Formats: sequence, structure tokens, C-alpha cells
Amino acid sequence: MKAKGHSARHFIKLTLGIASCYIGLAVCSTSYAQASSNRPVFYPSKGQTAAVQENDTAACNAWAQNQTGFDATAALRAQQDNAADAQNRAQDLQDRRATVGGEAIAGAARGAITGVAIGAIAGNAGRGAAIGATAGAFNGRARNRAKRRQLLAAEAHARRMQAQQQAVDNQKFADFQKAVAACMEGRGYAVK
Repeated sequence: MKAKGHSARHFIKLTLGIASCYIGLAVCSTSYAQASSNRPVFYPSKGQTAAVQENDTAACNAWAQNQTGFDATAALRAQQDNAADAQNRAQDLQDRRATVGGEAIAGAARGAITGVAIGAIAGNAGRGAAIGATAGAFNGRARNRAKRRQLLAAEAHARRMQAQQQAVDNQKFADFQKAVAACMEGRGYAVK
């Protein structure tokens, strides 16, 4: 089974890699949504009206932002923008992976041309072309492997950096929620 000049094994690896990239993006893009589902709930234990609770919530959000330096509204907006960027990066990654693989064919062609010239001088252009094509294909496959290794290393580095940033953002969001809860509790709300 061949797919665009690649072996079936390479095609399966490529497909699994792209799928894992999309899964990674889905996991990262839902982290704030999951964190906000664990948001504290405030009960007006001193009979505060809905309007008073709304004002208190707005004041506590502003206070928590000032205390923690974390703007939850801006962070959620940035996360939505980043989700669209992540999809574009995944498509770019898929495109870059698809381009890796043509070196063996190009190397064989270059080798065959060189081999014809050397073979013509030696008196057997056909044999020179065959030897040149084999050597060129071998060198091209080596270049493919090197490009794949570089691409995989870059992907792994990007995933590590994204995970580290996500952990920092999640901690900042948790600190923000804790500050809001402390403020609301101070204003007479039961916090759960």
C-alpha cells in the first residue's frame, strides 16, 4: 500500500502523529473550560439581593485581578484566539510532514544523472546511471530521516513549551479563583 510515494508504515505514523496533535490541542483548549467548571459557587447568606451579588462579584473579580495580576476575561479571549492558531499550526505541521519524503526520489534522479555522466566516461552509461540512482536514493533517504528527526524534535519541544505554559496559566487561574472566593466570603457569602 502506497500513499503519495510513502510506505504504508510511514503513512500510518503520519496519520497517528496528526491525530495526536489534534488531541493535544483539544486537551489544551479545554483546560480553562474545565477549570471554570470547578469555579466556586457563592450563596448570599446575609440575604443579599441579586443586584448586590452582581456588584459584589464584579468588585471581587476586579480585586482578585489586582491581587493576582491575572485577567480571566482576557485569558479566556486569548485562549479562544490560541485555539484557532493551534488549528493553523496543526495544518502547517501536517503540510510540513507531507513534504518530507521526496528526497529519496530527488536523490535518485540526481544520482542517475551524475551516474550517466560518469558511466559515459567509463564506457557504460546505463550501469553508471543505476549505480548513481541507488547511491542518490540512499543519500536521499538519509536526508529524509534527518528531516523527520528535526521535525519530530521541533514538535516535541513545542508540545513541552505549550504544556509548561498551560500549567502556569492554570495555576494563575486557580489563584485568581481563590482570591475571588476569599473576597466573596469577606462580603458575607457562603462559598462552596
